[in-house]
Amino acid sequence: MLVSGTGYAAWRFRYWLAGKHKAVAIGPYPKIAIAEAREIAAGFRVSVANGVDVAEEKQANKELAKLEKEEALLIAEVKALEQQLVQVHEWIEQWWQSASKAKRVALHRQWKERAKSGRDN
Repeated sequence: MLVSGTGYAAWRFRYWLAGKHKAVAIGPYPKIAIAEAREIAAGFRVSVANGVDVAEEKQANKELAKLEKEEALLIAEVKALEQQLVQVHEWIEQWWQSASKAKRVALHRQWKERAKSGRDN
């Protein structure tokens, strides 16, 4: 357990790996009970015995969780944009159906002129 000068207490697992002293936080006291801290430390001991750097593994898991959260936000944003695109398509289709034939023909000519002028540049 590590206790700071301000009274903050946290469980910590210290270990040696590849000739270097390392440490990894287990969690704050009293949020993490001693029995739970011992279970976590036992798992860390097994990992270290198998040559795994638990501090690096914990950091990698934290970064992975962050990337997964960002991915979920991006997926939600894409879904929202897809819904907006469907709505815009429906509005265009409704307008196209309600517009007079003369108006549609005039609009089609404008589009052709813009496309033609865009190719000439």
